[in-house]
Amino acid sequence: MTIDISDVLSDVASHVWDRVRARDVLELTSARIEGSTTDWDEAAGEDWARLICGRHVVAFIWTRGPLAIISDAAASALTDLTQQKVSIVRVPDTDSQCLMSTRSSVEKFAGRPVSPVLNNAQFSAEDLVWAT
Repeated sequence: MTIDISDVLSDVASHVWDRVRARDVLELTSARIEGSTTDWDEAAGEDWARLICGRHVVAFIWTRGPLAIISDAAASALTDLTQQKVSIVRVPDTDSQCLMSTRSSVEKFAGRPVSPVLNNAQFSAEDLVWAT
């Protein structure tokens, strides 16, 4: 199954968050996912934060707007994220190539052209993070 996230990317690209809001959502999500740790170099200006359980990335939080990509392993955070008005894309796992989007939506989301290496007809959450 392929999930078209064109509308989600276009929508969240028009929202502006500050780093404090992103940090709050990250901490809330991490607290809900038992055993998770966060990986986000805020000082370096990273646009994505990762939640990791063991050796697996189970969620990505976009720090520039209200978007979370949540794997099935992180489903316990869905209710809290919805209450925080965060757009959620649920995937089987963050490496699953189950996403697609128009290139224009990805580039609007990224705020710049993205590498032609990204196959916008089929990509993973991990691919999206590295491309944007």
